[in-house]
Amino acid sequence: RDAEDLVRPQVAVTIGTTRGYLAVRVENPYLPEEDAALRELAAPRRTLRPTERAHNLPQHGWGLSIVRELAELRQGSLKLEVADGRFRAVALLKLGE
Repeated sequence: RDAEDLVRPQVAVTIGTTRGYLAVRVENPYLPEEDAALRELAAPRRTLRPTERAHNLPQHGWGLSIVRELAELRQGSLKLEVADGRFRAVALLKLGE
């Protein structure tokens, strides 16, 4: 590791509220060889389970299906994206009730 890696945060978590929703954003770097599988995991799809290729990444994907279910139960959503060497997950959950 170089000095820049030691200073740069590896995982960033942001939590706040907006328009009656709790917003949670988690962002972390990933290895270049994980790019294709993470892009597949982040692609919009109907199933809540990780795809076969995503299963090749044991540290990714299983918790996301649970978060997606919880977000939908709370009239919210889960958005996943892969960009600039970072994996981002943003969950919105309706507050109240």
